[in-house]
Amino acid sequence: MKYFSLTKKIGADDGAAIVETAVVLPVLIMLIALVFETGMYILLHSKLTRMAGVVTDAITRQNLTRPTLLGLMNTADNITDPFNFSRNGKMVVSQINNSKQSTKTSDMVIGWQQSKNGGVSLLGSVGAYPQNLPGGITVIQDQSIVVTEVFYQYSPLIFRNYLPLRSIYKTAVFVPRSGDMNALLAG
Repeated sequence: MKYFSLTKKIGADDGAAIVETAVVLPVLIMLIALVFETGMYILLHSKLTRMAGVVTDAITRQNLTRPTLLGLMNTADNITDPFNFSRNGKMVVSQINNSKQSTKTSDMVIGWQQSKNGGVSLLGSVGAYPQNLPGGITVIQDQSIVVTEVFYQYSPLIFRNYLPLRSIYKTAVFVPRSGDMNALLAG
């Protein structure tokens, strides 16, 4: 016959696992959330870099009309999925050319620009010489380049109330494959 003993139960450590779990579980959940948030931020950087490159590559394959250019720029939403580029992103495509005999920045000119979602170029405006060219690139005589600038305001998914918005800026630079693209075609 088994007797109930109060003195054996007082010294038992059956509740220790519950206390340890109560201490460790919130830390574990925060670590998992932090890993998820970091992964999403890295994924967004990758998608924005890829999107800038893909759009610029498609633009420089042929001389374009403005509606075709806008159509290519509108692919940004598909490329950046699951991130909402229409709500949080902006894009500017600029063509820069040099018709003079030098590589000075003052001889380069922004020939045309197209904006998506109200983006404003850090390079400058049409007709001006470009500022802040990516990587200090220069355009030589009778050459042109197409620069795509991507701006995105990243808002953390989980830690929205604790981490600030992050501005992400990406660029891609390509040389036109056919023609100089000094003007967009009519159409």
